[in-house]
Amino acid sequence: MSIELQIRTAALAALVSRSVRERLRSSCLPTYPGFSIDHLEVVPGTASVEALAASAAVRLSVDVFIVTDKALFAAPNGVPDGATVAAGQIAMSYLLGVELKPANVIGGVATRPAIVTLTPGPIDFGQLGGVPGFDAPQAQQQLQAMLPTLAVDLTPQLTRLGLPAPNAADIVVVDSVLAVRFDPNVAPRAQLVAGQEWGLYVSGSTVERILVDRIEPPVMRAMPQARVGARYEAVEGVPRVVIEIGLAVKDEVIGAEVRLAVDLGAGLSLIPHPQPTLRAAIDWSFHIFADGVLSIFEAAAESLAEGIAEDLIHPEAFGGTPTGDRSFTIDLPLTPLQLPGVLFRFDTLSGSADGMTLGGAVQLAKLFEPPLAVTVTALGSPLRIQLCSQLARTGSGKRSPEPPTIFNTKSFGSVEIVGCGALCAIEHRAPPEPAASVRPFLSPQSLGSPAEEATLRYGIPYAVALSLDQGLSLVVRTPRGVRFADLGRAPQVQIDANGVIQGRSRDYYIPDCVNVVPGSGAGAGWGANADDFKTRPIEEPDWAPYVNRGDGLIVQLASVNGLDAGELLRYRSTTHAVDVVADAQGHAEVPVMLTLSAGLAPARLVRANGRSLAGRVSVDSVAFERHLTLPGARRPGLFATPSGSLRVATKRLQAAWVHTVSAFGLSSRVARPDDEVALNPQPLPPVDDGSLAGLNPQPLPPVESPELTRAWGERFGLRGLAQVFAVPGHVTGRTAIAVSDDGSKLLLDLQPSGGVRIAGTFAGPIGKLETAGQWAAAESADQVAVFRVSASEPAARCCADADRAATAAP
Repeated sequence: MSIELQIRTAALAALVSRSVRERLRSSCLPTYPGFSIDHLEVVPGTASVEALAASAAVRLSVDVFIVTDKALFAAPNGVPDGATVAAGQIAMSYLLGVELKPANVIGGVATRPAIVTLTPGPIDFGQLGGVPGFDAPQAQQQLQAMLPTLAVDLTPQLTRLGLPAPNAADIVVVDSVLAVRFDPNVAPRAQLVAGQEWGLYVSGSTVERILVDRIEPPVMRAMPQARVGARYEAVEGVPRVVIEIGLAVKDEVIGAEVRLAVDLGAGLSLIPHPQPTLRAAIDWSFHIFADGVLSIFEAAAESLAEGIAEDLIHPEAFGGTPTGDRSFTIDLPLTPLQLPGVLFRFDTLSGSADGMTLGGAVQLAKLFEPPLAVTVTALGSPLRIQLCSQLARTGSGKRSPEPPTIFNTKSFGSVEIVGCGALCAIEHRAPPEPAASVRPFLSPQSLGSPAEEATLRYGIPYAVALSLDQGLSLVVRTPRGVRFADLGRAPQVQIDANGVIQGRSRDYYIPDCVNVVPGSGAGAGWGANADDFKTRPIEEPDWAPYVNRGDGLIVQLASVNGLDAGELLRYRSTTHAVDVVADAQGHAEVPVMLTLSAGLAPARLVRANGRSLAGRVSVDSVAFERHLTLPGARRPGLFATPSGSLRVATKRLQAAWVHTVSAFGLSSRVARPDDEVALNPQPLPPVDDGSLAGLNPQPLPPVESPELTRAWGERFGLRGLAQVFAVPGHVTGRTAIAVSDDGSKLLLDLQPSGGVRIAGTFAGPIGKLETAGQWAAAESADQVAVFRVSASEPAARCCADADRAATAAP
């Protein structure tokens, strides 16, 4: 028996070239003293397949673009010399191999995982190896770690076809076709026909075995004395298998032995759509051999033989579908080969005297490769943003009557990056970190994660911006290039002796406090007027994109008193819908989540009976202002240092990282053995981990694990709980959100008596937002969003009049 995966060398070279291009586009490059690798570019048309003694290799050339520090800093906000002309080439290689893992026996059938691998090999740096300051061995290790290891698992395909587990394999190149051969027993030969760039070749004896394994077991169960044989043939390129069933039966009435032969002719074809399927269309007939039977018994012998044949041939027993009195089909679905960005299409089936080949085109997904473009918006004139929720900490929440000054305004600038592949590093050059109050915002991308667009936004207190003796500048590193961005200095403004800005300045007010709006059914509103109280569709994005919206979140806990026992409250926004039932004392708590942005989306809270909420609502508010985003998944350990910085650990690219986040920026390094102790000092400081563990007494779940959360819920009649979350920033409150296995959410009232009351329903994004000191972190996909936290004092009851501060135009 023999099975082979064959692929034309041109197609193999193209898919390896594409995979390398895709990885180089999103992988961060090493830096060296005095210069940087700007980017790497696969040279088109250079990939080729080379036969080795026992395997094969794919080799390709890569252009290396190098930018010196001198050239970089000589081109602020532009393209430095070296970024468009290659300094030289390096040669990369991929080695092909076959991995046969130990066989498994499932249901009496032996399977052996068979995986074809393409592994990055040594890199030849050529003349670049002699560049001063270039550490070739270290660079080889770094680049090899960047390159993708490609693997094609043939196990599902072989198992689906019912093919035997292979015991040996080799790799050969013949007639511009690479063949990975399993259990080879003949000389290598290219089996692909016109129109096939790849194919799964199955020898004739193996094709016979595929169908015999379907037919023989049911036949032998019915007639143990039967003999089953098969022969493979190809007629005008169409593969065909003839299965012969023979048996002898002696009948006492006839008085002689009757020999019966049943022939099943199976023509094989490929059904490409909608699911690639190998179909065997089978017609069957029978013949009798009744030597010595008297002529008067010939009809009885034929009738006996026909009855036996019909008892043997049951299409359903073979997994087939009847198509006529003596015809049926057997379908064998084909499993597509899996390789990112590559589609191995099943287009044709060809047959030869040796066997059959299933295959077709190798279709490569088109890469989105926009050119790198960096747009710098210089530091601008003074801007002030006032949040009602923050102003309410010390007053009514109305717009501050204090005029704009250089002390209560900021200068904002940005760096917009398109076609970057990923955002690798941000290095502030002037002023150096942490010498100035420079606050970077990465929104919504994270360092190290693949992304074609990123925006760095800066907001610097205007007094600090004016005091800088040079402009704000930074180096942005991406896989597609390194650029020097200069945002300049904040423009000078006329001020008086007290720092008050003379003339017009930009001044925004965000009304995120709850207010009663006349004419709206006496409901309470956020960022709304009477015309905004309309039914709006509820969107429910995942927690990950939600925490990456805008400039952060405002999370409030609205306490409502003086209600009727059992009365219903409804809260609606563009992202959340919460229904809450008041307790026996007429009290209810409503979690309110708003995106921190200048255009605050309308939201409302109303009593279902239409009565007024005037004078009954008080709000505790916590603002989570976006600071930056870290790459990777968060590891345990979130610690606010005595100096006010945040220590947080993440894991990315199989390495653990420790990040120190301050108001001035970020420093990161690979974790050391002593970091576990540093991130978890004893005694442990209080930390709000967002999951209700540690800070609250029972009846909260004691630790966060699916089993204990489920068991905790069942104590209070809540079955099928998957997770329980505190309201972000309000972990010590009575309100929690429970998520069930089916995704539905309940609002829980954690009563002081130790009981748990289902207070209502909750729809919308929710997740963990862990706090430590004046910082917070939320894990979102493969990144960790870090926020600055400012919590308000319990606010006064919301106003009962119609006095609402208007939003000023810029």
